[in-house]
Amino acid sequence: MTDTAIPTAQALRLQTLGTHYAGIAHDLSNLLLLTLGYVSRARQEIDPTHPAQRTLVSAETAAADAVALTRRVLNFSRPGRNSYGPIDITTVVADCVALLRSAVSKTICIELETGAPVSLVAGDRTEFQQIVMNLCLNAAQSMPLSRGVIRVRIEPALIEGKAFVCMRVIDSGCGMDEATRASMFEPYFSTKDPGVGTGLGLTIVQELVALHGGQISVQSTKGIGTEFTLHFPALEPS
Repeated sequence: MTDTAIPTAQALRLQTLGTHYAGIAHDLSNLLLLTLGYVSRARQEIDPTHPAQRTLVSAETAAADAVALTRRVLNFSRPGRNSYGPIDITTVVADCVALLRSAVSKTICIELETGAPVSLVAGDRTEFQQIVMNLCLNAAQSMPLSRGVIRVRIEPALIEGKAFVCMRVIDSGCGMDEATRASMFEPYFSTKDPGVGTGLGLTIVQELVALHGGQISVQSTKGIGTEFTLHFPALEPS
C-alpha cells in the first residue's frame, strides 16, 4: 500500500502557513467590515443621484465579497469550537460601537447599555465583532433618511436554570414585514437595491451564533423597528 501521509516537517510547515493566513484573514475581516461602514456612510452623505453612487455601490459589493472570502478562509483554518477561549462580550461590543460611531451617519445615535457585571462567554473575538458589525450596519441601513437610534444592550439572563449573557440590538428603523422575517436568514436574500451587498450578512450572523452555542430571535414591526435578541452560555469568572 502506498503511503500518502504528509511528512512531519511538511505538515508543520502547512500548519504554520495555515495559522499565518488565518491571522491575516482575521485582521483583514475587521478592516473590511469597517470599510463597509465607511462606504455606507459615504453613500448616505451624498445625493442619491450623484454619479459617485454607482462607484460606491461597486466598492461596497467588492468589500462584502472580500468579507465572505475571508470568512471561508477562517472556516477552513478554524480548528473547531474547542479552540474558543473566554471573551468579554461587553468589551468586544464597546470596541465595535466606537468604530461604528465613526463610520455611520452622525444623525444615527448608537447607544451601549450594559447591565451585566460579568459578560464572559466561550468564543472568538473576531467572530463576535462580525456579529455586532453585521447587525448594527444592517440597523443603520434600515434608518429612514439615515436618522434614528440603535441600542446595543447587554444583560444577564437565566434560561431553565442556566446562566446566559443576553445581547440585544434594537433599532428604530423601517422594520420588517412577516415575509421578510421568514426569509431574512436565507443566503443571498436581501431587501436592498440590486448590487448592494451580498445578502449574506444575517446568514453569517446566524452561523456564528450557532457556532458559539447561542440562540437568536427577532421581533420586528413594519415602520417601527427591529430587535435582535441573542443568548450565549455564560462562563463563570476564573
